Amino acid sequence: MDPKLIGMAVPLLFLILVSYPELVLSETLTVTTIESEPFLRKHDDGKLSGYCYDLAQKLSEQMNMDLSMKLVADSQYGQQTDENTWTGMVGEVMTGKAQVAIAPLTVTTERSKFVSFTKPFMSSYLGFVAKKPVYEVTNTDVVLNMLQVFSLAVWILIFISFFLIGGGLWLVAKLIGDEELSRVENAVHYIVATLLFLTPSVQPKHVVTRVYTYLWLLFRVTVFILYVVFLYKWMSVDRVTREPAMRNFDDLAMAAKEGRVKVLMPRYGATEKTFSSSQQEIFEIIYDNFLINAPEQPSIEMVHADKRNVYIGEMPMLKYEANKPPCDLYVTGGDHKNSLQPLRGYAIAVNKEDVDLFNKVSDAMNFLEDMGVFLHLERKYFDQQFCSSNEIPGISGRQMMSLVPARSIFLLVLIIILYAIAVFVYTKAFGTSQRSGGETKQTEMDPKGGDIEKNSKTSNEHEA
Repeated sequence: MDPKLIGMAVPLLFLILVSYPELVLSETLTVTTIESEPFLRKHDDGKLSGYCYDLAQKLSEQMNMDLSMKLVADSQYGQQTDENTWTGMVGEVMTGKAQVAIAPLTVTTERSKFVSFTKPFMSSYLGFVAKKPVYEVTNTDVVLNMLQVFSLAVWILIFISFFLIGGGLWLVAKLIGDEELSRVENAVHYIVATLLFLTPSVQPKHVVTRVYTYLWLLFRVTVFILYVVFLYKWMSVDRVTREPAMRNFDDLAMAAKEGRVKVLMPRYGATEKTFSSSQQEIFEIIYDNFLINAPEQPSIEMVHADKRNVYIGEMPMLKYEANKPPCDLYVTGGDHKNSLQPLRGYAIAVNKEDVDLFNKVSDAMNFLEDMGVFLHLERKYFDQQFCSSNEIPGISGRQMMSLVPARSIFLLVLIIILYAIAVFVYTKAFGTSQRSGGETKQTEMDPKGGDIEKNSKTSNEHEA
């Protein structure tokens, strides 16, 4: 090989390596995280998935780095043990075991002194979940409860519907020539008897009135089924006011002081630090209850198992857990303005001494935010609605059928009324026929004032 060519190739290769190191060398971003669905889940085969895993992948791709993600060794977020020592993910970032921590890691003043935080990728504040209260129905108000299954507006519309349908039946029978039901008293008797599931003394004879009564039958059966369903729900719901739903941390502190609840919260994290270091009376009451009653590893599953347990944590996680079957939890604590702490957020922690890496991560995070990645991931993992509601229930706990869900049954009334109008228009346009014993007769006026009956038969008279 020509030595001149070799001499030209070596500087060129060196220039390429300096200018584009990612073409030859691939840096690795080492990430520490913690298992906490839906942020991160470790499957049986060892693979990871979740919000933080997707975020770490997007971040490493944007930084042109390979991704190495592992769970924190002590399963802790990070708590200070002495002047310069931290546990959990914060400790691993400080000691260099990991370059960054990507997890639902809350930004706090204490943590910010030892690690650098990027801009938050999700906002949060403190709240708590509790089991939905169960209500009892006493025997003294059973009759009243039967009337309260439907709202007053629904009852009024049903009552008006009976009058409209009864009047429509009379009108249709009158127009079509059904003599029995064309009498007001017979039409009223038919509506009342069939409403009470009795056999009426008169029955429709014309096919038009029969179709009308079939529509009426469909309406009353539909109303009856809905009433039975809502009555069952109503009678099976609790109405005991001695265990009202807790609406905020003041209610929780009062319940904790009276010993009616057992407070749970994640250990060795920002939430426990908030309560343990506070000098506010509400914080102290709640935290004292936690120290007395809480097990070593509190979890939201314990709230499902015991209605006295209440779990305090960050709102995104609480809403996610309360939205999972069996849908027996509610989330409260107020909004972030009324929460025990102001609005805060989850962010990525970087080693404080690695300024260059922090700048790269921050630039990549700004780009991902502008591209809508944070919003996309939040919708992907947090917007799946399995439960109808995980908000705080009302004190009554009742499921009264209001006018909005009852609109569909009144469409049947509209159909019945339109049917009666159609019969009216038809009879006015084409006339009507008189029924008598199942035979149709046509009559014409005699010039002298009498009626002459016309028969289709002709008779031949013969004289003897």
